[in-house]
Amino acid sequence: MLTLRVDEADLRRRWRRAGDRYQSGASYVAPYNHPMIESFLVDGGGGWIAIVVRERQAATNDRAASSDHDRLLAETRDWPNDWLIVGVEEGGVTINVGAHCVAPVYLTATAGALHGSWNIADLVGWFRADDLVDLAVARRLTLRSRYSAGTVWTGVRRTTERATLTWRPATGLSVTYPHPATHSLAREFAPSISEDDVLDAYEALVEDVLDRRPYGPETAAVQLSAGLDSSNVAMSLARRHPGELLTTAMLLGGAAGEQQRARRDELRAGRFRGDLTVSALDLPPLHPSGARARGRFVSPYEEHYYEATMAMHMGLAAQGITTVFTGVGGDEMVALTAEEVTQRAVGVGKPFMPWIGKAARFALEDAEADIAPATVVNEMTLLAFACGNPLFLKAGLWPVHPFADPNLIRFGEWLPRDLRRRKHVHRQRLRRLGFSPNVTDPVLRENFADVMATGLVRYALPYLGRLLDGSPLIDTGLVDADGLREVAERIGRGHIAERDREVWQVIALDVAIRAAGR
Repeated sequence: MLTLRVDEADLRRRWRRAGDRYQSGASYVAPYNHPMIESFLVDGGGGWIAIVVRERQAATNDRAASSDHDRLLAETRDWPNDWLIVGVEEGGVTINVGAHCVAPVYLTATAGALHGSWNIADLVGWFRADDLVDLAVARRLTLRSRYSAGTVWTGVRRTTERATLTWRPATGLSVTYPHPATHSLAREFAPSISEDDVLDAYEALVEDVLDRRPYGPETAAVQLSAGLDSSNVAMSLARRHPGELLTTAMLLGGAAGEQQRARRDELRAGRFRGDLTVSALDLPPLHPSGARARGRFVSPYEEHYYEATMAMHMGLAAQGITTVFTGVGGDEMVALTAEEVTQRAVGVGKPFMPWIGKAARFALEDAEADIAPATVVNEMTLLAFACGNPLFLKAGLWPVHPFADPNLIRFGEWLPRDLRRRKHVHRQRLRRLGFSPNVTDPVLRENFADVMATGLVRYALPYLGRLLDGSPLIDTGLVDADGLREVAERIGRGHIAERDREVWQVIALDVAIRAAGR
């Protein structure tokens, strides 16, 4: 949630606030400019300073005027919302991160300087576009996502939860991961505890998350796809602010889209002041109007449905929205923990697609290298943050994800398994609110498979042709040209297999490499 540049020559100079940033010579730290973010400078004396950037809490006093440096830093490390501390001293820079990592910062070091930003596009030109990390690329290509400070580019790291990143001009950039987070096991409730008691506690915990955020309903929206997670967050907000918030969603096509619209109509009825939607089928991946198709840099870590998502976010910003609530993390909140289930990491065990090259297969023999330890917030939620949250920030929006709050996560872990299975607690809360089975138990599965298929046929096929004419992914052996050509020809004949949409990983990486290399 900041951008920075720190030059070695400025490490011994005085820092000061200058408008919306902190400066020392040519160096600066610029917090993300948003009403939900606060920052201040702590001067510890002796050439050491710290710049604190954190999510505001509701009804708290401005700490920036305090001279109690130790108290300020201790308070921040216990802060219940997102936070980050940049420490600068003569020897270099140290960055400490909280447990949330809403907007991870990407960092790279050049001769005598550290560069960083929540938007990796800001680092283009400071790293070599074709200098790839085989293991990180292989994980992307095979959907074996692991939570790590590593990225697909050599020398580019990102902040991960509770980690410490250190830059020393003489030794470069390094990461120290924290101790593994501890998690709880399911509990058995006393006979006196009813399901209504559980739902009351669930609602109270969501209310607590909302209470801590200093938002105004007139500038807030809630994502309402009509899934169980977003629907529950939306109902909590509707109860607090009847008829005051906007809703928003990307809409599907076909029968699933008709079902989605009917569910949203039932959920929205009389509870919100307006609705902003975007047809995902009208803006599939690689749509000619989008940034990727126009040759602009888009991070391979960002949302596949970038075009439709950005259209939705920019539409919200145009209506004066600054804060968006989501249901992200709802799946993981009620998932079994690592201590409760033994299973392989995501993607492991699935056969390789034919375009996976020899270099990628070889790299995956060391698949568990450079991964963060157990996290407070589920690692899949944190990966979703890295994928989706930069798109909010690009539109001037700040996302709030109630189900990723550690208190709700702990509550989910304590729930008996029967209340977690098939997201029972989410589903049952909506039943208690009086919603029909169309909302709580929809017949059709709603996903973006048709949207991706449309993008593959209309726009990806021509791009694959250009990619096969030459790409660093092929040159390095990470992608097998013959296997990719085989799949492209099959898609061209109209035979799209279920996993063929995974070829998008190849395209997204190639688009980013080409754009960064210009």
